[in-house]
Amino acid sequence: MDEVRVPGTNTGHGHAWKRPDGMVYRCGGPRMCKKCAADAELVAAGKAAEQQAADDMLAHYSAALDEIYRLRCALVIEAKGVEADLRLKTFPKSRRRWAEDRIERMRAAARGESEQAYCERLAPAPGGLRTGVQELLIATGASPCLTRSQWEERDRG
Repeated sequence: MDEVRVPGTNTGHGHAWKRPDGMVYRCGGPRMCKKCAADAELVAAGKAAEQQAADDMLAHYSAALDEIYRLRCALVIEAKGVEADLRLKTFPKSRRRWAEDRIERMRAAARGESEQAYCERLAPAPGGLRTGVQELLIATGASPCLTRSQWEERDRG
């Protein structure tokens, strides 16, 4: 029965990967030895799989950053819209301060300062209860949390 050959262990002839015991067989290496050639293919396949996984991860993070950029742009556009509403003569004076605060929060979030701009709204609730923001997310059909696997699944779907 063939031994299980695992890179980085004391299996293999020591040409395709370094053995912890430092032993290297005098077999001629991957060009002359079938076992060394098979080990070299195993190592190459592992490196290719690692590179593919890294490329996939980069694609997911790139998509996430693109989404963050689009959300920041949306905040700027919405702030401009509320700002235009404030210029209307029919805009209620009693709501003006609220609208100005809203504009400043949107601008701060667009600058990447959402944690400071919305800290009282995004603070975790005591006892693990859902916050008002989480309830709003659920009401709009969004997940109350976003995990890496949810993002990757959304990206695949």
